[in-house]
Amino acid sequence: MITSQVQSKIDYYTRTNVVAATSLIAVDGTDLQFLNRPSLIDCNSVELVPKAELSKKYDPAHGFEIKLPVIPDALKNQIVVAINNSPIVKPIIKKLLKQDIK
Repeated sequence: MITSQVQSKIDYYTRTNVVAATSLIAVDGTDLQFLNRPSLIDCNSVELVPKAELSKKYDPAHGFEIKLPVIPDALKNQIVVAINNSPIVKPIIKKLLKQDIK
């Protein structure tokens, strides 16, 4: 989950779960070319979505196309560490992530 509402996300985790705040990664257009403003990757908000359920996540009137962005390896590694350190992400997702890396 990427959000441009940086301060509100930081404030939310500061109030509700300070440890989870460490799983927020600051990014901008220099990290991910499709971003046009400073944003946060919320590595606490990871969800497993089966392909069959993707159609429920978008408005069919607008269509859907998967475009794989270029993500620097250092950022990928930072995301994986943040997900694994998150006190919120379900253990099954962390386990699947570790399997995918091998």
